[in-house]
Amino acid sequence: MRSSTLSALILVLLAVHLVASPAVHSQSIRDEILRLFKRCVHLHREGVDVAPVVATLRKALEAFDQGQYRKASMLVQNASAELNRLEREAPRIVMEKRVRFSITIASLIAIPIVFYFLFPYVYLWIWLRVRRKWVVER
Repeated sequence: MRSSTLSALILVLLAVHLVASPAVHSQSIRDEILRLFKRCVHLHREGVDVAPVVATLRKALEAFDQGQYRKASMLVQNASAELNRLEREAPRIVMEKRVRFSITIASLIAIPIVFYFLFPYVYLWIWLRVRRKWVVER
């Protein structure tokens, strides 16, 4: 009698776990998706391109809404791994963007200065090349 009661109790607990598990698991997936979106926003503010991760999270959210919890969980894990990689590389990416921006600004500032100093010499060289066969008559 004791073993049948124990077996019945285990079956009831297992049934309750199976019924409640998707709800608990789905809530944890939704929470993880929201956490990853917040991390994406933080990285985006630093200047890192997180568009592929956001696309993966959007697909995970669509799968989650359709009840495909396994697929959503797999996509969340992929997005999390990619986000971890981007967070590790964020300082280098930000530094590269800043250097590229600084070089662009310096180049744009240098164009008028170079033009100011080189234009007279280039103009004189072209003028002399065009008119070198001219003869001066008295």
